[in-house]
Amino acid sequence: IELFRESVSRFGDAGLLSRSEKRHQCLNLDYEECLRTIDIDEHTLVYADPPYFKEHYSRYYHVLNTLCQYDYPELSINPQSKEYAIGRYRADRKISDFGKRAKALSAFSNLINICADKKANLMISYSENSLVKIYELLQLAKSRYDVRVDRVILKHSSQGRTTGSDQAVKEFLFLCSLPDNRDIEVERVANVIKEMKPIVDNPGGFIHNYMARKPYNVVSAIIDGFSKPGDLIYDPMFGSGTTLIEASKLGRRAIGTDINPIANEICSISLTQWDL
Repeated sequence: IELFRESVSRFGDAGLLSRSEKRHQCLNLDYEECLRTIDIDEHTLVYADPPYFKEHYSRYYHVLNTLCQYDYPELSINPQSKEYAIGRYRADRKISDFGKRAKALSAFSNLINICADKKANLMISYSENSLVKIYELLQLAKSRYDVRVDRVILKHSSQGRTTGSDQAVKEFLFLCSLPDNRDIEVERVANVIKEMKPIVDNPGGFIHNYMARKPYNVVSAIIDGFSKPGDLIYDPMFGSGTTLIEASKLGRRAIGTDINPIANEICSISLTQWDL
């Protein structure tokens, strides 16, 4: 009760309880069209409570839709009995992709990617006995977000079915927030490097068989991923000079130090532009 009062008080302070408040909107749109067209950013929380099965857009809604639209719809026919379908479904009824076993996972992927691309925070409410497994949804969300999962016990309605009664189920709340840009960049560069075949010897490396030279294409990918042209790259133990050479090739300023005089000589020669 106290938490409810505090929440209502905060809504009141924000002006959300005023009838003159104009910031709320109700849109008759598909979720994807809505997310792609409305203005959302890092200050937005998208709360998604999608259907768990196709029945969650049940026969009862179609009656209400007809009352709302006040039209004269064609009713769907059962293809086997050739009679009107039980529930008097409208022939133009739409079943969400979230309610189709073959499409539910891709629908979640679509939702998560759109929100992440727009840098919005995302909360998903989903039941344990739904089309998509909880671990599948968690794996999907973690591909774009930092995710915390909370579990609550809820009673789900039997929607008037005579078999079974209202029962307690586990509802999972996926609290998805974007990692900072550094984490995203690290992941991106790491994925690039995983696909690379390391190449140790660049032309500079043949000047001297310096031990423990790093793969120059990997070093280049790291420099390119975490700096911009003109930035300063510093290697405190440069060895054969791979870091300094690759930084120079990428248009970065490079500074290196090494206590070994041979390393200093090799790197200096490698970085000199020779008139052959």
